[in-house]
Amino acid sequence: MRAFLDTNILLDVLLNRPAFVTDSESLIFRGEALGAEMLVAWHGLATADYLLKRGRTEQQALAEVDKILAWARVADCTDASARRARVAGIS
Repeated sequence: MRAFLDTNILLDVLLNRPAFVTDSESLIFRGEALGAEMLVAWHGLATADYLLKRGRTEQQALAEVDKILAWARVADCTDASARRARVAGIS
């Protein structure tokens, strides 16, 4: 099983967004408990790093990115896969 985590799921947890953090953490923990391959988008990591640097040092922000990379994989994406997604109606 694969679970692709939207950038907002990561941000909910990393930024401790009160309205969403509990549900987002539960989703991640459930995926791990089920043995799901956890996937994130590369640009989600870049967005997380950018936003984390607003309230943390660069080293602290990169440490959070490293934590994500310890339990999640960056989903492969090529030009061809983006074009296939577009043809399928995903925009």
